[in-house]
Amino acid sequence: MQNEAMSHLTKKECSVPRAMNNRQGASISTIRLSDNNHQYDFYLRVLTFLPGQFYADSSPLSHTKALWKDLGGFMAKLTIALSDFNHPGAFRYFEWDLAQGYRVCMSKIQLLNTEQSQLVGGFLNLYKTQTMPVLSHLPQGVIHNDANDYNLLVNDKTLPSRVTGIIDFGDVVHTHIINELAITCAYALMGEKREPDDFLSALTAIVSSYHQIRALQDIELEVLYSLITLRLCTTVCNAALAIKKQPDNKYLLVSVKPAWLLLNALNELDPFTVLCKLRHACGLAVDSGLSSEDIIDYRQKHLGKTLSLSYQVPLKIVHGRGAYLFDHLGTPY
Repeated sequence: MQNEAMSHLTKKECSVPRAMNNRQGASISTIRLSDNNHQYDFYLRVLTFLPGQFYADSSPLSHTKALWKDLGGFMAKLTIALSDFNHPGAFRYFEWDLAQGYRVCMSKIQLLNTEQSQLVGGFLNLYKTQTMPVLSHLPQGVIHNDANDYNLLVNDKTLPSRVTGIIDFGDVVHTHIINELAITCAYALMGEKREPDDFLSALTAIVSSYHQIRALQDIELEVLYSLITLRLCTTVCNAALAIKKQPDNKYLLVSVKPAWLLLNALNELDPFTVLCKLRHACGLAVDSGLSSEDIIDYRQKHLGKTLSLSYQVPLKIVHGRGAYLFDHLGTPY
């Protein structure tokens, strides 16, 4: 399946490696070895070299809006190129398939400490109540499913401005197409940023650029925040199991730290605020109601002066959550 996916994308002029054929014309060679009357088969393939440097080798502080926008466009083109690819092997159960993320997290959340489980539990509840009921309405297809910073290549690790390719097709799966963008964003948002709110700048840049090439459906935008957090929750829950098996492995603790930092940062945001910012960045109306001007005009025609407006620039409230009200731009009050 991996070889066929890479071959398919190569024909679509996507920057991916491809498997080279051996002298017999096969992309996978069988090497047979014997030992004490036992025979062992080993399978070998050779991939073409893809120039570039790992996204992970560049400092997060060097990442700019230009890079984030190029990443969004690159992944949109990859999504479109895979839209007519199909393979029986893609229809499989896979723990890193976000469609399985809730189940995976629920089976491992007990491995987290109290504070961690409360944070993850909140995001899982959001997914269960807001995203799970609409999963059947999301477009499905085959996706790469692992656009992490060690699978993406960039033109320069010092001052990266362009994504030059993607490798590692071991996680390819048939699932909800929006998961590709959610996974891409989850990894791109991790790491130190120059400004406290730069992860939001990165998010809007990636999503708006993706939307320009592959238009996102309203329902896909609505669940994106939840899916990004679900990917991060899956990462920390899977890491918790690995840490339990290897408690002395300090690398596991270090590698999962950026995911925890990002989860805490995202927990400070309201999902509706994020949705408003994403829709605004994509050039889409935040709500389908009347404009502020039309509402004021309607009030003047039908309501008495005793019911006057309290602000020089009246607020257009379109959403409420807990003790907060949100205007049409997602600003909380």
